[in-house]
Amino acid sequence: MASHAESDKSDRTALRNHPRYEAALASAMNRVGLPDYARFQLEKILSGEIDEASLQCCHSGCDPCNGDLLKCVGKVRAKLSRKRFWFF
Repeated sequence: MASHAESDKSDRTALRNHPRYEAALASAMNRVGLPDYARFQLEKILSGEIDEASLQCCHSGCDPCNGDLLKCVGKVRAKLSRKRFWFF
């Protein structure tokens, strides 16, 4: 049986290999208002290289704000977890 860490790592890999990953990330960045250069940090968070628990908004006006990065990550995960339905 796979451990929790192995399962979490495979979930992250599946997320980044999702066919709508690029579109979901771009859409979430646009909605949150993050600049293009924040993409590198977002990809590190989504891959698990940066622990989400270590990111907290310090209310000092950082750019990009850790709070905004976390909002964006949440939006990406939510968008990719939804099932798509096609109506004709």
